[in-house]
Amino acid sequence: MRKRKLLGLGGAVLISMILLARQDAAAQTVQFPQVARSFSAWLVRAFDPCTPSGLSVTSPQLPSAGCLTSASVVDDQMTMDFGKVRIARGSGKIKLFGRGMVPGGRVKVQLTVRVTKEPVLTKHPPKSNARVTFADQTVVCGPPPFGFVIVYPTGVLGASIDLANCLAPYPGLATGNIEIIDVALVNADNGNKVFARPGVLR
Repeated sequence: MRKRKLLGLGGAVLISMILLARQDAAAQTVQFPQVARSFSAWLVRAFDPCTPSGLSVTSPQLPSAGCLTSASVVDDQMTMDFGKVRIARGSGKIKLFGRGMVPGGRVKVQLTVRVTKEPVLTKHPPKSNARVTFADQTVVCGPPPFGFVIVYPTGVLGASIDLANCLAPYPGLATGNIEIIDVALVNADNGNKVFARPGVLR
């Protein structure tokens, strides 16, 4: 009986190892896309998230509960007529555009990326051409020398930020299969609170 149990356990372990090996092999053979030249997004106003707690909505075709709009977690000071962010493949630049913002205001970009690269040298297990996905990186940055963008007296925002500089001390993450998990504009004059996120205004 004990032999059977040991054989059963050994078989289960072996099957688990085979399945893990297959999953690893499958992950290593998933192909990158052939073309992804740039990322761009129009920006909308950021508001606090809502956890419904008593507000009843009676307008048709809407959920029956919601929250009165608030902006305490996010920024409530920066104005914006429009904003746009673009990340170019060739130059590796993050370009910011905007209008209707507070003249003299200081703006930064907040970026969360998930990067997969190959070939990567690894130690455990030892490989010379592994494909590796790195932990998500969230950064808040701006162009040198100050690390933020100053809004022009006309309320216009225009800046170019080097992606590799933003991802320091890991500038190598500026190339590869770069997933844009989140991008936002933050108000450096109000504790780096978010005031704009990707979206559409309809």
